[in-house]
Amino acid sequence: MEYSQQTKKLRLDFRSVSRRGRPMDDTDELLAQLCTRIGIMMEDASAVAITGAMMTADERNRAVLEVADAASRIAALSEAAVSLINQGTVAAPHH
Repeated sequence: MEYSQQTKKLRLDFRSVSRRGRPMDDTDELLAQLCTRIGIMMEDASAVAITGAMMTADERNRAVLEVADAASRIAALSEAAVSLINQGTVAAPHH
């Protein structure tokens, strides 16, 4: 997907409104929302993964599939965030 189409889709997906009630006016806000969503998904997936030892074999199998699905979604959102950074719309961190 072309960068401008990707950005447009992300803005539509996030409804162009921040959780603070003001319109999303820049890519920094979009990047912050992507990172927040990634963090929430990671936290939820880790809770499922950690409790695997207490599950039956069938429950554990479903949990592993759930964690794998979350990992795929996290990777996709991470790729979108990296794309925003690499397009020069957000200052890349200095190492």
